[in-house]
Formats: sequence, structure tokens, C-alpha cells
Amino acid sequence: MFWDISPDAVEWKDGKAWPAGANAGSFEPLPLAEIALKSGRTGGPISAEVSVNAQVVVISGQAARRFTGGVTELEVEANNFRRLILELDRRFPGLGHQVDESMAVAIDGEIFQDAYLAPLRPESEMIYLIPKIGGG
Repeated sequence: MFWDISPDAVEWKDGKAWPAGANAGSFEPLPLAEIALKSGRTGGPISAEVSVNAQVVVISGQAARRFTGGVTELEVEANNFRRLILELDRRFPGLGHQVDESMAVAIDGEIFQDAYLAPLRPESEMIYLIPKIGGG
């Protein structure tokens, strides 16, 4: 160990290990690269846990489905709607633009015309992408 503290007393942010509060001690943050260089002397493996939100996205409307080859349900990991759109566009080029221009989203039963900053909570079970309704 570098700091001689419990792994539970360490938190990760900005690619560095930090003491998790005053009770953990006062140490300089350690970058992962430095830890990896010394890992042979730590007496144990380097491990980490990552928590992300994974939601099921349901796509409604033929215009958007043409990008997915007809797939209507996808599992996507994202913590906000903007990241969800970026991931959809990474998987299905053009779908992100299609969603931006012509789709609304329903998250937890609430419909958004522009949901870029809408948070996606772990308990959000389904996210529906639906064609925007025009009116005048």
C-alpha cells in the first residue's frame, strides 16, 4: 500500500486516487500511472468499480428506425440525454441528428421536446424516442 489506509478510504476523481475525507489522512493525490508503475510492490492487484446508468431506449417511428436497421429497443449507458444521443450516433451514424431534429423524448413519463440536460436516473426504466408532433 502507498498510504497504508483501507481501499474503502480512497476515492477516484480526475484519474487520481484521493483520500476519501479527513479521516483517511492528508496525502497528495496519486495518478493511476504512478500507481501502475509501483503496483509490483503493493502486495495486491489494482482493481476498480464503475457505476453507470444503463437504460432501455425504445425508438418509435420509421424515420429513426432506418438508422438501426429496424431495431426498436436498445440498451444504452449514459447519465444524461446528451450522452445518450452521442452514444446512439456513435453506434448508428446519423441517428443522433435525426433525434435532434425530429424527435421528442419521454423519460419517466415526462415528454421533452429538448431534453439535452435531462438527467437519466438509474431507476429510469425506459426512454422513448418519438416523432415530434407538428402543429400550428
